[in-house]
Amino acid sequence: MKRKLNISKNKPGFTACSRLAAICLFLLISVSAFTRNPGNTGTAIIGNRVWFDANANGIQDATETAGISGVTIKLKNAAGTVIATATTNTSGIYTFTGLNHGTYIVNLPVSFGGRVLTAKDAKPGGIYSSQDSDPSQTTGDTDPFYLHSGENYTTKDAGYRTVTLLVAGGAVWCDFEKNGIKNTRVSGSYTLDRGISGITVKLYADADNNNVADSAALADTTTNTNGEYRFTSLLPGNYIIGVVIPSGFSVATVNGGDPDNNLDNDNNGTNTSVGGEVKSKAVTISGGQEPTTDGDNNNGNLTVDFGFDKTPVIDHYIPCCATDDGVIRFWVRPVLIEELTTPYFSYFSFAYQYKNNAGEWICFSEGTNSINGKTITAGNVKGSGSIQLPSLNFSPLDPSLHGLVIRCIFSVGLDVDACTMPVGNTLNSGNSSMNSTVDLNKLGCNVFGSIGNRVWKDVNGNGIQDAGELGRKDVQIALLNSAGQVIANTITNVSGNYKFNMLVAGNYKVRLTLPPDSSSVTAKDQETDDNSDSDFDRVTLTTDLIILAQGQNRTDIDAGLLNPVSVFGNVWHDINGMADGSVNNSGGQLNPPAAPIPTGLYSYLVNSATGLVEKFTKVNPSGTFAFSNVTANTIYTIVISDVVPAQSNIGTPPPASTLPDKWEHTGQKNANPPNNPAGSDGINDGILQVPVGTSNVFKANFGIQTKGDIVNG
Repeated sequence: MKRKLNISKNKPGFTACSRLAAICLFLLISVSAFTRNPGNTGTAIIGNRVWFDANANGIQDATETAGISGVTIKLKNAAGTVIATATTNTSGIYTFTGLNHGTYIVNLPVSFGGRVLTAKDAKPGGIYSSQDSDPSQTTGDTDPFYLHSGENYTTKDAGYRTVTLLVAGGAVWCDFEKNGIKNTRVSGSYTLDRGISGITVKLYADADNNNVADSAALADTTTNTNGEYRFTSLLPGNYIIGVVIPSGFSVATVNGGDPDNNLDNDNNGTNTSVGGEVKSKAVTISGGQEPTTDGDNNNGNLTVDFGFDKTPVIDHYIPCCATDDGVIRFWVRPVLIEELTTPYFSYFSFAYQYKNNAGEWICFSEGTNSINGKTITAGNVKGSGSIQLPSLNFSPLDPSLHGLVIRCIFSVGLDVDACTMPVGNTLNSGNSSMNSTVDLNKLGCNVFGSIGNRVWKDVNGNGIQDAGELGRKDVQIALLNSAGQVIANTITNVSGNYKFNMLVAGNYKVRLTLPPDSSSVTAKDQETDDNSDSDFDRVTLTTDLIILAQGQNRTDIDAGLLNPVSVFGNVWHDINGMADGSVNNSGGQLNPPAAPIPTGLYSYLVNSATGLVEKFTKVNPSGTFAFSNVTANTIYTIVISDVVPAQSNIGTPPPASTLPDKWEHTGQKNANPPNNPAGSDGINDGILQVPVGTSNVFKANFGIQTKGDIVNG
């Protein structure tokens, strides 16, 4: 209501004091007209639901339909004063009605009926979400919120979880029989399928139950002396258990089953690993719903077990050979030990096997065996024993069996023929850690010889391995027989060394392939000590015939590599000829300038020793030319000619040093080093001898002039 008060200073008897009183009265009346009653006489509503959060995730899941009745709810104003109370019905619903606009807080008990509040604001949307729990777990208060006149604020929910914390666990054991079951069978004085102690076990969350861990591990623990582990104080939910693969073990042969099957002593790990860890599928842990036969009550699942494969390891695997009247024998001496490094005295059967060319494991036969096209006699190929096996003997042994892969397989505790056991029941089936390769070079076996040594970078080109000259890796080396056929290939290592092993007595040659950064090998036999010089021919890149005796090891077949060098030159319009005593570009100093270099000039690089062309190139319009990848420490002759070359010119004598019509030679000079440009070789025929060492030649200079130019001044 609006009121108007007329105040006139002209009204008789109206003093200044009276006017002030009137103003005060007007303000009082105006303020009173806009004040409202704070009582609950409005139309707004606050409420919703209290439910049992079975998986304790703070969210009302579709399966969580059970409300909690009888919970006393308090409504507080902004100052924290309780202004109303309500009680949940059988569906867990509560309501506060008739509320005015303003700020409110809803309060619930921190615990109720043996349960406690679950986590707040777990759903995206925070305090505005209608699917999560809103009270604090420590105070029971919701965050303050503002209520508008006539608003229905029905998103204030609260979840309670069980107070009893849950447990998940099981055992990690060695599955000797590879059947995915933890057996209790005793063999001799030992119990098979024993637990593995000291193994790291990790716990992961899997909220969406998709068998994939949501994030990093929540916790980790280690197995005790019996291989058992426990994770305690868990909230209800879905979890994944991961086990770090024990050292010396591999993943189980049998793929793990569902950990929620509540079966004890079965493998629940998968038969694959990621990052050295094997994980179970998701296991659901919930109060009052777990097995009662696994050693605890129904609030825990202790049946999440993991079996790992480990066969007895071989403690002494000794490949060797010996000569006995020309007979070669090979044997192994394994000692069986189990995961606690205690020797197995239990009964077992064994068999030796070899891998054929198709990659299949084949058991040896006592006596004659046909192995990869060779007939071999073997002895002590299978049987029974304890601790130490009898040796496997080959007699005689063909050299081509060097590199044959063999192994032993076992059936621990079983008196059977190991070769007849199904794959998976026989220990060590496919276990590469127990495989051994026949190595006839070990323990003084001197039946076979070798050839090799070193390829080095001969920096100074003297053909001798000087101090500081490094080896050259990745050089391709071929071994040839006496007929010149390649019978083996190898490459040099980081030190430049190479070696051909397993060679019988005979005649051989060694050939190398020049790498891209080398122009040639250095000259051979430059030193009386054959261990220090180069032994390869510079043309064929092959050694002389090497006569190898039985058991001889030649370690003196070396090769020095020369770095490639380049030869650069100039063909100048030497208009004043030799008037100034130099082969130079004197024509460039004239005004007007002299005629340019004629087109169609070519430069030929000729090996002075053979007289044959090795390279050719066209002279640029500016008069320059270059030869790259030229063999170091070689004397060459360069010929300038207008004869057009073809590929067929390589390896033939060079053409005549002719020039185009009206042009003639004035002289030529090897001005290397560059500070010696004066003079010429005294013969103006367009032919220049250029010795090439181990560094580039920069100025092989030729002068030409047109007939009629100034000659000798």
